[in-house]
Amino acid sequence: MKTALASKRSFSIPQAVSAQLDEMVPEKKRSAFVAEALAAALHERQRMALLDLIDITKPQAGPDGVSSAVEIIRASREGRVHQLSSLIAPHEG
Repeated sequence: MKTALASKRSFSIPQAVSAQLDEMVPEKKRSAFVAEALAAALHERQRMALLDLIDITKPQAGPDGVSSAVEIIRASREGRVHQLSSLIAPHEG
């Protein structure tokens, strides 16, 4: 994982992790290894946050109690268009 710009950081890690890193990753490849591991961990954290958001989002249902994903998205978009149009429409006085 090569990046155009690098940022030097200092971290403390447990001695056992440090020893394992020294044993398993060649010295000149450790920065890249740590950067890739951090990127993967951050990506996973973002993924989990999005899954949590999906879990707390309440599904909408139509009058019959059931809606398809297309109907839910369409209703959401129409609601947002109405909301935005009320913001930009000239106010009648």
